[in-house]
Amino acid sequence: MALAKKCDRCGKFYEHYPVGNRPGEYNAVAKVRRGSNGGTEYTSKPLDLCPDCMELLEIFINGSNIMQVKKNERRNKAIIDIDISKFEFEERFESALGYTVLYFIAPKELVSDKHPEAEHATVCIEWSDSDKEMDNYSVTISPTKDGEDYDWMPFDLDSYDVAQLIDKVVKN
Repeated sequence: MALAKKCDRCGKFYEHYPVGNRPGEYNAVAKVRRGSNGGTEYTSKPLDLCPDCMELLEIFINGSNIMQVKKNERRNKAIIDIDISKFEFEERFESALGYTVLYFIAPKELVSDKHPEAEHATVCIEWSDSDKEMDNYSVTISPTKDGEDYDWMPFDLDSYDVAQLIDKVVKN
């Protein structure tokens, strides 16, 4: 008889994993508060995670460079390949208020699920000029039709892809 589990993050039912005692494979996570001496002061109740949610957590923890955007299973678990080579530099804007904005023309497939009428997408990367390490940049995306951008929304682009796009601007 199998032990059915329910993911505390996404609510999906799954069978217990890993099978057997496998060091380095985990199936739950808990928050820990460290004291000033490094000891554990408090641990939260563990959260059971399904294999998909555990994979996403491990990708986040390891800081992996992901060339795909994974959507939640509730949104049809679509996978979109992000090919940075298809992005074209459009414009650079440097504000007197101390921030820089780069605009890129990107394939319409990045927004076509919500905006099938779009001719292409516009991706915007913005950061403060005082942030020399570029730790706090923001990325947004908008569908574009008839030369107009509309419905700007946050866009998940990892730091490796952002660096590649900035390199495109430097090389131009």
